[in-house]
Amino acid sequence: EVIGRDDEDWIECRSLVDGYEGFVPAGEMDHEMTAPTHKVSALRTFAFTEADFKSPPARALSFMSPVSIFMEEDGYGLLMQGGWVPMQHLSPIDQTVQDIVATAKRFLGIPYLWGGRTSIGLDCSALVQLSLLHAGVACARDTKDQIGTVGEPIEFGDTIAYASLQAGDLVFFEGHVGIMVDDKNIINATSRHMSVVIEDLEAVSEAYGGILAVRRVAF
Repeated sequence: EVIGRDDEDWIECRSLVDGYEGFVPAGEMDHEMTAPTHKVSALRTFAFTEADFKSPPARALSFMSPVSIFMEEDGYGLLMQGGWVPMQHLSPIDQTVQDIVATAKRFLGIPYLWGGRTSIGLDCSALVQLSLLHAGVACARDTKDQIGTVGEPIEFGDTIAYASLQAGDLVFFEGHVGIMVDDKNIINATSRHMSVVIEDLEAVSEAYGGILAVRRVAF
C-alpha cells in the first residue's frame, strides 16, 4: 500500500502482509500492479533476463515473495515487472504447507540476522512468521505482537509440563520465540548461536529467563 511520495527516488509504503512500513525505490513501482499468481517456494531464486539459466540474473527473490506470472516458456515464468523465474521454484499463490516444523527446518544453518527475513539471514520472529505464512496463517512480524495474536494459548501455570507440548507449538520467551519440533526440542533463530538451530527446550528456557507463553495453531 502506497502511503506517500516525498521525492522522485523513494516511495513510502506499508506491507499488506504484516503492516510494516518503509521505503522502496520508485522504479520498483513503475509497472502495472496485478494480483499475485504465485509465490516463491524455494528458499531463494533468481529472475533471469531470458528463459535460460545461462542468461544474466536480473534480480534475486526470497522465499514467500508473491509474484505475478503472465506467461510461461521452457519451464520459466515471466514476471509482470520483467525477469524469468524457474517454475519449479514457484507454487500457486493459494497453495499451503501446513507442516510449519518442516518449513522451519529448511532454514537450519541460515545465519541469524536481527531484522532479517530471508535465507540470507533472519531472526526468531521471522522464522515463525515465514513458516506460518507458508501454512496460510496470518502472522505479525514481531514477537511482542505474535505472543498475543497467533493461535490459541496453552495454559501451563508457573511451570510447564514439557510432555504436554507437541510439534508445531510456539514457545515465547522474553524477546524470543521458537517452534517445537517434538515435545522436548525447539527450532529457533538465535543470536546465541548466530544461526537457526534445534536445541533442548530447557536449555533455551534457561538462557532466556523462562517461558512466557505457549501458543498452538490449529489446522
